[in-house]
Amino acid sequence: MKSNLWRQAALAAITALLVLVAVACGTGQEEESTPSTAVLPTPAVQGTPRPLPTVDLSSFLNASLVEYRSPDKGYTISYPEGWKVSASAGGPLDTFLGSTPEGRAVAQLSVACFEGDWTLDKLVAQDMAVISHFQGSASAPQPLEIAGETGSLLTYSMQFEQLSVEHSVGYLVRGKCGWRVDLTSYGVGTRLAFQPMFERIIASFQPG
Repeated sequence: MKSNLWRQAALAAITALLVLVAVACGTGQEEESTPSTAVLPTPAVQGTPRPLPTVDLSSFLNASLVEYRSPDKGYTISYPEGWKVSASAGGPLDTFLGSTPEGRAVAQLSVACFEGDWTLDKLVAQDMAVISHFQGSASAPQPLEIAGETGSLLTYSMQFEQLSVEHSVGYLVRGKCGWRVDLTSYGVGTRLAFQPMFERIIASFQPG
């Protein structure tokens, strides 16, 4: 049972990450696939290294938030207006993608409900395993207020060729779900730039 929960959590996180790295690098490969085994991929993104163009983040950082209510998971959250919503009916993960007009991914919000016997420590441990595999760098978990309760906050970054992928993740256990709310951004220093937005999003989150 525990191995199945680990596989569900880890593969959902890895699938979303690798798809979005491809989009951020401009490969145009946006089609999602789910690995058939729990074997983690090698910590690399294939392709020729090339400089990534600079993106003006001002329109993203100053975006108004609009409310989203999940029809199957029961949560509500406010996400940046204009971001593309991809809800997985029956699956654990919903995503909200912010891209440039040319289609380059700049940041993504994801909300996951992992059903099972979770604790905050177990939720954080799933991400720490993925971070370790990809040789990333993580902060120590910190307390975070979510929906009137004390959850956990983990910040970390991973490097794929010339692309830095930075995360702020909030965790909460309520009801049947271990909740994971992740704001991912692309580029060195972007996590700190998006921190005020992350705080606004977390403040809006109400789990089902």
